[in-house]
Amino acid sequence: MMHRLITALTLLAASGMALAGPAMDASGAKQATNWHAIIMFLIFVAMTMGITYWAAGRTKSTADVIVHTPLRKAASLMICMA
Repeated sequence: MMHRLITALTLLAASGMALAGPAMDASGAKQATNWHAIIMFLIFVAMTMGITYWAAGRTKSTADVIVHTPLRKAASLMICMA
């Protein structure tokens, strides 16, 4: 078991080194700030938090969560099949 873990960690480390990019220049050239990406990320986070707040306001108990879960029937069928 320990041998497999060591092998897996070694392969993981090797794959990380293989996919690493080139070393940085000594000149230290700085890239411009990507404001579009930062703003889109903040909008995404704000929308996610807004949806979470809205959904939390509609849920009062655990029974509400269980009853309104769309995959409830599929999950119960999978449990019965197991």
